[in-house]
Amino acid sequence: MPRLAELDEISVAQWIRQNTWGRSAQDILQITIRALYGVEPNRINMLYHLAICKSAGSLSRLLSSDDDGALALRVEGGTSQIASQLVEEIGADHIRLNRAVKRIEVDETNGVTRVHYFSTDNSEEKVASTYLCQKS
Repeated sequence: MPRLAELDEISVAQWIRQNTWGRSAQDILQITIRALYGVEPNRINMLYHLAICKSAGSLSRLLSSDDDGALALRVEGGTSQIASQLVEEIGADHIRLNRAVKRIEVDETNGVTRVHYFSTDNSEEKVASTYLCQKS
């Protein structure tokens, strides 16, 4: 049985290549991973994938479109809508791209959130404008 450290060092794509015979089987597994995570199998850590499968009970249950399956949680129209609606809600001038986030502070007493991030060249730390987060 492989050790956890070994599984943590390989991608799902590597595991598929090492442990399946035949191109058809590899293709089916790769398509399954793409459908499940929405990314290529070489971007998913094998240990992470196994942890997700275990938490769901099985890969079959994870792939189920029943109420408790992961595919039931898909966003109709795609998840890019989430980002688009965020831009509309908070305004494009408040969006910082290509910045490494150092920490996020949430003050629940007054609903203020501060995002500490680095400048694009990582030379200095900055703090984004504070936002009042409405609790739902």
